[in-house]
Amino acid sequence: MRQKNDMMLKILITFFIALLSSQLSAQDILSQADQSVVRVVAKDGKGYDLGSGFVVAKDIVATNFHVIEHNQGIVVLKKNQSGKDIKSVKATVLWRSAEYDLALLEAPGLDLPVITVRESLPNKGSPVTTVGYPGGADEALDIAQIALVESTFTQGIIGRFIEASWSVNGQKQQIIQHSASVNSGNSGGPLLDNCGRVVGVNTAKALGIVQGTNATGLTVNQSDGIFYASHISTLIRAMTEQGVPFKMTGVECSVQQPTINPNLEINIGTTKKADNTKLIALASAAILLALGALFFSLSKSKTVRETYTQFQRRSQTGAADASAYTKVSKSFRCALVGQDSNGNPVKLSFSEKALQSGVILGRDSAQSDVMVDDPSVSRRHAKLQYDSGRLLIRDMESTNGTWVNGKRLGPESATLRVGQSVNLGKVNLRVEGDF
Repeated sequence: MRQKNDMMLKILITFFIALLSSQLSAQDILSQADQSVVRVVAKDGKGYDLGSGFVVAKDIVATNFHVIEHNQGIVVLKKNQSGKDIKSVKATVLWRSAEYDLALLEAPGLDLPVITVRESLPNKGSPVTTVGYPGGADEALDIAQIALVESTFTQGIIGRFIEASWSVNGQKQQIIQHSASVNSGNSGGPLLDNCGRVVGVNTAKALGIVQGTNATGLTVNQSDGIFYASHISTLIRAMTEQGVPFKMTGVECSVQQPTINPNLEINIGTTKKADNTKLIALASAAILLALGALFFSLSKSKTVRETYTQFQRRSQTGAADASAYTKVSKSFRCALVGQDSNGNPVKLSFSEKALQSGVILGRDSAQSDVMVDDPSVSRRHAKLQYDSGRLLIRDMESTNGTWVNGKRLGPESATLRVGQSVNLGKVNLRVEGDF
């Protein structure tokens, strides 16, 4: 009986040690990859374009073309070795391609670790991580300057692979669709596999789909969880042509599962039987607590997933009391309706989920969540957000301003109410909905 207890304890301890080691290893891998990711700032005459990049060779940074397209001076930012100050290095364009939306920058003296690229396609459904500098992460809080070079991680899975181009009739390339969140500022940052190798260059996300006609009115439906990256093969080809000495592997990333080594020595033989029993009981209790938490979360998520239509159907059949309807919140509707500077009708509809995260309105599809195609609208014009029961709007330092009821907004957010007028430059809109 004692031998059985000793073996059970050995298995449990070994399992948790192996599990802890694998988690620490995964953290170390991502931390190492993060050291090669930088923030790219390019002056464009009116302001600055912000993006991300990663070090592919000594003092060579890969990024998107649209980040440095209006180049009037490029700077690469990263923490210095102390981690307390910002390291700023001037960069020049070594190579760029508008069709592939890729660029290579030379930043002498950057002196950061080189990241490895993986030429083979990862498997559909495999986990991926994006690393970069989404501007929205800075705008949400009052942060210290050093936080501007603190990168953001998001995780998801690979959805599919597409042979497509970034522009109409452009060069086709392998594009990865994934669900690791990408926002304005992530452009040019790496998409990593579980082993910290670059499999793609983050470039775009699915924008709101415009439906309808000018006669009937246009509606924008938001898309969630759809993001795109150029597969690294296009960049590999460019680096080869430019003679850039990069680090590459074709080996697949296999996540090592915890294994139990029966020969591992854990001096249990000298432990008293009572101590063994206590340790086994503690380990068993921990497992039961974990299973209980899992069961609770699963049962909770099942309740949340029930749709309002399913709830109505269940209630009408007598499965639930009619008074339960009071627990269902009213439906959320929010839209900006009006016309652009040419008199064409415009209708922008937003979901509650999208507004809770914040929606950027602008003329540039690469830098905004919903595109308002009018010459009077800036590339990043205004931000809408639904917070604590209030619909807020904030001007993003636009050229022609954001106006509410005829008053131009300053740097502070303003609360919008149904029926108010909103002007994005010369685009005249009014607030409609039920929120």
